[in-house]
Amino acid sequence: MQLLNYWDVSNVINMSGMFAGGLNEGTINSFNQDISSWNFNNEVNLDNFLSASSMSTENYDLLLERFQSLGLENKQLGAHNLTYCDVIVRDILTEDLGWYIYDDDHLVNCNTPLPSGAFVTRWQVDSSDGDSYPNLGRRL
Repeated sequence: MQLLNYWDVSNVINMSGMFAGGLNEGTINSFNQDISSWNFNNEVNLDNFLSASSMSTENYDLLLERFQSLGLENKQLGAHNLTYCDVIVRDILTEDLGWYIYDDDHLVNCNTPLPSGAFVTRWQVDSSDGDSYPNLGRRL
């Protein structure tokens, strides 16, 4: 595995789908590296950048913190099936810096590590009938 933390991406303007996994035939199946040292520029396209990439909650939180520290504004980030713990940083991105982050989920109990291979589900609750149905699941 090639470590990517020293890549210079400061001039890259299109990272759409770069680490997306399982969304399109021929894409990589998983990506889970800390790329929070990367210097992204404000012109970069991040749509579906990480969708279904299998990035860990820890690495995703570090990356969101990096985006916030760089002050990147008005970005759209596809993060299908990713989970985050740092609500404050994510809120700064979406509320103060104009980001639209879609398809990720807040991990409710971030103090309890999930065992390797744990299966995580997201439930959709319809308050009209009181029934709950799992609408997403993924193995960590």
